[in-house]
Amino acid sequence: MTALRSRLAAVAVAAALGAAFVAAGCGGGNNDYTKQVTQAAQQFQTNARGAGTILAAAQSPQQFETAAKKFDAAVKTFTDKLGTLKPPSGAKDEQQKLIADLKHFSGTINEVNDKVQNVNARNVEGLVALVSQLQADVANVSKDAQSLEDAVNDS
Repeated sequence: MTALRSRLAAVAVAAALGAAFVAAGCGGGNNDYTKQVTQAAQQFQTNARGAGTILAAAQSPQQFETAAKKFDAAVKTFTDKLGTLKPPSGAKDEQQKLIADLKHFSGTINEVNDKVQNVNARNVEGLVALVSQLQADVANVSKDAQSLEDAVNDS
């Protein structure tokens, strides 16, 4: 379980860094949308890093569950905030894609947590298989964040 925890911690950090694409420079001006997305992404990054730290130190399924719930809450908070923002007209589709993929990512986090809570020698493969799903989710979120940034910059 130690190797799996370290992989999942790396995924958590990668997700936080993926969101940093949005925070890094979404939009050329100082409009309200850009400021709000940047603040939400920075908060997500802070929350996700904290959850990743707890996850890396987890020694039991209960500790893992605590970290997974914190990470899931960070994703949901970020998703909810994005859902309240009105993007420039040229970035609406990109924002919706990012929100959809963040929701999928949240679901994967919950699946991992459920499997960790019930893992044993006979079903560990199902848990390990979810690592690749988490990595794919991170890649999608990162790509979506970059697409949103590009669309806002082009608006």
